[in-house]
Amino acid sequence: MTGIMTMVGQSLREAQRPTRSLVTPKNVLTIGHWNVRTMYRSGAVAQIAREMEGYQLDVLGIRKCRWMGAGRVRMASGQTMLYSGDEELNEGGVGIMLSQQAEKSLMEWTPINKRIITARFYSRYRRVTITQVYAPHNEKGDEEKEQFYQELQEALDGCNRNDIIIIMGDLNAKVGSDNSGYERSIGVHGLGIQNDSGVRLCEFCQINGLVITGTLFPHKDIHKATWVSADDSVRNQIDHLLISGQWRSSVLDSRAQRGADVGSDHYLVRTRIKLRLNRYKVNNIKQKIDVERLGDEETRKKYCEAVKSRLEENRRESEDIEEMWEQLKNAYIRSAEEVLGFRKRKNKPWISNNTWKLIDERKTIKTKTDSTRSERIKNKLRNEYREKDREVKK
Repeated sequence: MTGIMTMVGQSLREAQRPTRSLVTPKNVLTIGHWNVRTMYRSGAVAQIAREMEGYQLDVLGIRKCRWMGAGRVRMASGQTMLYSGDEELNEGGVGIMLSQQAEKSLMEWTPINKRIITARFYSRYRRVTITQVYAPHNEKGDEEKEQFYQELQEALDGCNRNDIIIIMGDLNAKVGSDNSGYERSIGVHGLGIQNDSGVRLCEFCQINGLVITGTLFPHKDIHKATWVSADDSVRNQIDHLLISGQWRSSVLDSRAQRGADVGSDHYLVRTRIKLRLNRYKVNNIKQKIDVERLGDEETRKKYCEAVKSRLEENRRESEDIEEMWEQLKNAYIRSAEEVLGFRKRKNKPWISNNTWKLIDERKTIKTKTDSTRSERIKNKLRNEYREKDREVKK
């Protein structure tokens, strides 16, 4: 391994002086993420670096790199590797590989644990925070999954919310093609049927305003699947890239690249992003006269007197019809503003009574779940809670 790369820094978290923007409205940012199974065997690093260059990736997220500890490494091919792994065993581990151009945008990076690593990049328009993750398998216990999402939530809370947030990696979650209740978080082009980890991921996205990009584009199923079984009988979409919802339109495409090879049963997933900035127009909102006040006899009388008085004060003899019309119009409008005033905008409640009713029903189910001791009844109530929660979100 020492023949392939050389160490360029000992600090786990270090500030940089960026010299270029990672993402701009003119250039396309190409991001990949890949479960490579291992970077510990001989030649694996060179193969990954070659595939990264071949697919012209600016940033490549890697999981299961199986490197111990955390550090920053410059490779002979020119790329830079940021990694975070187990302190004692060559198990799991995540990393972010940067092209020479992307490294010039790096501001800081943080190795959190063997499942999560973050890096922040400079852009003159919006900074970009990229988090590479490796989630527990769907078969793992609830406690381990909850711990992972809690750690991921803490990492997300530590990010600058003005940044473009990107989370990518092997989330071991099947979100499926049915986006009922999660319309803002997933599209209709997912693959398969949602599993337990998929529900957790969708709820995490819903809470944090994230979108799963792999479900937005109508590709063939072979280009949606990110993992294939050894006998090629099962194909799942379990590797995902999430992005802040407000930047959803900046994502040009996201799909699996079946041609990339490093001896893994996962496919490389490539996402292309081009920054789209909104142009905000300042609209002069015209206030409306509160004409409903004319229904009151006393107010109507005051208004008529104000119009009459204003006409007498500003009366000027003129043969110009346009000038006479302006005098008349101004008298009516100014008197209305003075006597009647303007309408006050009334905000309509954005949650309907029916929705509040569903929320109360969901709360009742939760109370029953917490109070019962029977595991069988608890499982039944949990299913009821999920269904009711979907109705609320929808």
